[in-house]
Formats: sequence, C-alpha cells, structure tokens
Amino acid sequence: AVNVYLRDMQYLVEVSLLILFWTSPIVYSYESVASAVRKAGLGEWVLEVYLANPISVAILGFQRAVWLAGGTPAAHATYPDFLLLRLVVMTAIGLVCVWIAQRVFSRLQGNFAQEI
Repeated sequence: AVNVYLRDMQYLVEVSLLILFWTSPIVYSYESVASAVRKAGLGEWVLEVYLANPISVAILGFQRAVWLAGGTPAAHATYPDFLLLRLVVMTAIGLVCVWIAQRVFSRLQGNFAQEI
C-alpha cells in the first residue's frame, strides 16, 4: 500500500531484505559469529542485536531442526540460548505485523485507483 504512494519504497524494501539476508547465518555458522564477537571483546549485547534479525532466528531454527533430526556432525553446533522462545516471540511479532499490515492495506486500497 505504501508503494502506491511512495514509488521508491520497493527499492528500500529490496535493499533491507538483502542486508538482512547477508547478515543471517546461511553461508557461515552462528558459532563463528559468536566466537568472532567474543574474540573482538565486544559485549554479549552485540549477539543480541545480531539475533534481533528475524531471518537469523528462523534460519537457526531450521538448521537446528534439520541437523538434530538428521544426526549429522553439525548437530553438535552451537546455538543461541532460548532459541525456541526467540522463535515463538518472532512468530508472534510477525503475526501482529501481518494483522496490522492487512488492516492498513484494507483501509488504503480504496484510494489506489486515484493515486495510480
């Protein structure tokens, strides 16, 4: 709905998703991030900021589910504390955001034809 009024919003969303994708542990492991943060002497708050990325939490949840179920050597990898709780919180926040977005969209869609 915002893209109808602000045409450049799609590019901002694309860049944001690209940044979130490359800061998630897809290509590298969470263990390497945690050890690099600890080795650099940064506080644990840096890991908390890193885990605020909902894509990272979802990827870690999938990795843990698949690797633990498969019994691979990666099953012994390091995961953040309270991963299940983080997944539940991220899911709840996501559902609330989808509900709000649907409400905003349904209110704004009446003016789309005038704006286009």
